[in-house]
Amino acid sequence: MDLELREFDQNVLKSYEVDIHRILRPHLESIESLKEVYKAAKPFPSIAIDNFLPKEIIDRLCSEFPSKDSKYWKQSFTSQTKFATENDDLPFFSRQLIQELNSLPFVEFLEAVTGVKYLITDARLSGGGLHRTDVGGFLPMHSDFNRHTHTWLDRRINILIYLNKDWKPEYGGDLELWNEEFTECVQKIAPNYNRCVIFSTTSKSWHGHPDPLKSPLNVSRNSIALYYYSNGRPIEEQYENHSTIWKRRPQDANREGDFASEEPKLVAPKEEPIANVPILNPESAQVSEPLKIIKYFKIAIELTLPPIIHRTLKKIFQKN
Repeated sequence: MDLELREFDQNVLKSYEVDIHRILRPHLESIESLKEVYKAAKPFPSIAIDNFLPKEIIDRLCSEFPSKDSKYWKQSFTSQTKFATENDDLPFFSRQLIQELNSLPFVEFLEAVTGVKYLITDARLSGGGLHRTDVGGFLPMHSDFNRHTHTWLDRRINILIYLNKDWKPEYGGDLELWNEEFTECVQKIAPNYNRCVIFSTTSKSWHGHPDPLKSPLNVSRNSIALYYYSNGRPIEEQYENHSTIWKRRPQDANREGDFASEEPKLVAPKEEPIANVPILNPESAQVSEPLKIIKYFKIAIELTLPPIIHRTLKKIFQKN
């Protein structure tokens, strides 16, 4: 009986297999054009790729997408009608696909398209996973937190895969991309079914879907969101650590229910990394020079030695 059950389980699992190479194959054929479109996009590097997943995969994702009252959802603090999953608490097939999107072949694909080298995935799915926004919901304009709260890695790339079958323009929900000065919306991207959006994220890559959805009560705006990091970033993109920075569009100034916060002062880029972690690839043009070894030595002393020994050694260092 156990043997029969085991064979059955294996057949079920086989039917749910996700082949990342099959997903990537049609896109690799046009990799050069994808790179050109991404680099040339305004107001910041981005691209929307339609028909991103094979039909059977996108259909299965939609078939298991959690209902509104599912245990998987945690309410987003930005809106009473926007929900997200937490960590890797996901339906089975969604979790399997996300694991493949965090695999080396897909990371190398992202590196090729974006030009950002040495990307690092996020097993915690901080802020990522499945997202759902119901009628009336929205996501205010913002730039994302620039450092991972656990690893202190630099947030570099966002990808969104939309799961909205038969989405109609009158529902709204377009992803808006605004210029650095936040004076105009440069690009709008509809959350169409099986569309994958990839874009670079910095402290001034303003984006969101700020207009309340006008979809029917039984239609929600659904997506998969994943974020990719690096250990270091170009000097011109380095700012002090900050959480999400929210912005109001001029037309949103008096709208009730909108979420806004005071914008923290963005400090001018520094000549060395702000993080207190070692740089993995100092020879790369994508990262800054490594911190001085003495800084790591002092940090190690502070973190590992008892206070009395630490104070004694500090006095010795000061004398020398």
